[in-house]
Amino acid sequence: MASSLTLWLLGALVLGFCLKTLFFPPAAITRHGKPLRRLPGSLPLIGHGFSLLQGRPKLLAWFVECQQQHGLETMEFYVPSLPAGVLISDSRNLDFVFKNEALFRKGDFFRSRSRDLFGDGIINVDGDPWRVQRKAGLRFLGMSTIRTLTDETLPRLLRQSLDSLSASKGRVIDLQAELHEVTTQLMGEMAYDMEMHADDDFTLAFEYAASATAERIQNPLWPLTETLTRPGMRRALATVRSRGRQMVAKAVSDGDKPSGTLMRCLLDGIGHEGRVADAALNYLSAGRDTTAQALTWTFYLLMKHADVVARLRSEAADDKAGGTFALAVFYEALRLYPPIPLELKQAQQDVTLPDGTHLPRNAIVIWCTWAMNRSSTGWGPDAASFRPDRWLSADGQQLVHRPAAEFPVFHGGQRSCLGQRMAEAMAVQVLTTLVPRLDLRPAYTSEADRRVSRSGLTLPMEGGLPVKLDAHHHPPSPMAAPVVPRLHLFEIDDQPWFPSFLRAIVQNALTAAWSVVHPITGKSAANLAASVLVRDLGNRLSSYTYVDFCAGSGGPSPVIERSVNAHLAKRGRPPVDFLLTDLHPNTRAWEKLAMESPHVKFENASVDASQAPRHLTHQFNRKDVFRIFNLAFHHFDDPLARRILKDTVSKSQGFAIFEMQDRSISSIITVLLFGVAIFLTMPYYALKWRSPSALFFTYVVPIIPFVLVFDGLISSVRTRTAFEVEALMRGCGVETGSWEVHHGSEPFLWPFGHMSWIVCRPVRGANGL
Repeated sequence: MASSLTLWLLGALVLGFCLKTLFFPPAAITRHGKPLRRLPGSLPLIGHGFSLLQGRPKLLAWFVECQQQHGLETMEFYVPSLPAGVLISDSRNLDFVFKNEALFRKGDFFRSRSRDLFGDGIINVDGDPWRVQRKAGLRFLGMSTIRTLTDETLPRLLRQSLDSLSASKGRVIDLQAELHEVTTQLMGEMAYDMEMHADDDFTLAFEYAASATAERIQNPLWPLTETLTRPGMRRALATVRSRGRQMVAKAVSDGDKPSGTLMRCLLDGIGHEGRVADAALNYLSAGRDTTAQALTWTFYLLMKHADVVARLRSEAADDKAGGTFALAVFYEALRLYPPIPLELKQAQQDVTLPDGTHLPRNAIVIWCTWAMNRSSTGWGPDAASFRPDRWLSADGQQLVHRPAAEFPVFHGGQRSCLGQRMAEAMAVQVLTTLVPRLDLRPAYTSEADRRVSRSGLTLPMEGGLPVKLDAHHHPPSPMAAPVVPRLHLFEIDDQPWFPSFLRAIVQNALTAAWSVVHPITGKSAANLAASVLVRDLGNRLSSYTYVDFCAGSGGPSPVIERSVNAHLAKRGRPPVDFLLTDLHPNTRAWEKLAMESPHVKFENASVDASQAPRHLTHQFNRKDVFRIFNLAFHHFDDPLARRILKDTVSKSQGFAIFEMQDRSISSIITVLLFGVAIFLTMPYYALKWRSPSALFFTYVVPIIPFVLVFDGLISSVRTRTAFEVEALMRGCGVETGSWEVHHGSEPFLWPFGHMSWIVCRPVRGANGL
């Protein structure tokens, strides 16, 4: 019965609109005395009603199509229940709207639909109430706030985010939710002195109410349909209002406590607690949602443009760069995915636009930033392409700004975005912090899974941005620096006077450490190294011959070879070869290993890693060469390390550095435990190696455990971070921006032992961030 009544009322309302159209047509909109052309898709009686009811992606695509067909022409749109309206695309008209705030305001059309959510907040008001709230916002968003944001609050939140993302390595995560969490915590702490999170009841309620409010603007029948399509609207609004009251109550209870929060600025400027609550909610939406969404779309684009990622990483490594390219990337993402894709104002009196279009009082003026930013007239034939260089000067050193009317992402005129500087500072810091440290891959593969916007007042991504985190990428900054400074001290095993028979025992012990399977993880350090190669090289895993340039007695390479080829065999792909080389070749040990696997080969002659012979460069057995340094790179002093890296970069298609230690307290503890393990396990290994001398020099004259512990501790303080490896690469003239540097650590000896790794490859055109 209720359903039939609703349908009857709906039909009556539609009939009423049709009769209104016939007998009370809206005031005419003309240009130079002639009627305007209507937008495509107008139907008899209902006009563009169906067009405006389209979902967000189709609606925006419709506006783009209209602009492609008719260029900058101002065109009329018509819906029976709405005042007369036009779509403007000419920047001259938009500039006129921006500069004449008194003539073009939000108006009754917008306020009647958004008042339930925004109340008397800055988004929804004009005149003196708007000026008071804007003044409070300007007071809060001064340079001291920006400095606090960039120097203290945001770095701390990004560290937390990096920790959270690293813990999710290998799993699918929603990057939009992660970025939303950062901006929510940031606004909660700085603006409201409250702890806030993106997954609380308030956030979910606000998103629901914002989506419903957007539908009100599109749907002329919303008073009837909302009860059917949005049954939770009343409950969502109650939750939002409750949060507003909580924010005000806390600020009032803090009393005279010194505070530079936005709430204090609003209380001082407005006074009325109800309007303060409205203003606070408005600022929260503007400061939290738009920035997080803009960054989400930025990362979405970056995952399609590896060349841009490489340049961002190069800029992040250059202390003098200043973030200019990062800001250009952000602006280009804003151009293609503006946080407010569609805007409207309402004429307060009869007015004529610069192109001669005459608007009657109460006429609605719409401009589609989404479509304007894709116009080939304003942005050239590559307007649909992601090209950050369009924002840079010829020398690439300066950002080239566009007038607000040509790039209306931050609005313009008196109502230009208050938080523009804050958003820019956040974007640059987020990009220069996360992009160099994360290797993100899209967790969607088909074109059907491409990301689109869902309904809302802003531009949230439908379904979030599912990604996989492969690894940390780029050196840690000082905020994540090693506890122990790097010291290049001597190791006993490196010394020429150390007896060769003792060196052989030490190398066998290290090989055993690489190969022993941990009972909890079920993997050895060598298995973990293979997993890193499988994960990081992906489809190119079978494209290489892997050359171990400091193989010693074999080290972990045979185990890595078995694990990698087992992985390839499961997928029906051809096996790969591992070639053992060393400056001091141990051919006797290598011959045994080569007999155990046809894919383990070795080089009889001495091989200097800083001057690799021609037949081991670029290609070997018709495959690209990928170099491996297992527990070796820390042995090289800086001059030798630079020579080796220069030779490696110029003569191979990538390299990996694997170490069983790093410069951490846990690594030092692991080495000490390793010394204890030597005493416990040496009888077994001495029997396996058929070496009575191993027993003698462990228990009678304990040289072996002493050397292993001493050298292990020295190895820990000699191990380089990814930052230091990249610094060495730059020191020998390598353009690090053209190389992807991934790094991380894998636990192999619970709870302390971690294998650290660095994988470097030339940047390719494949999608990835």
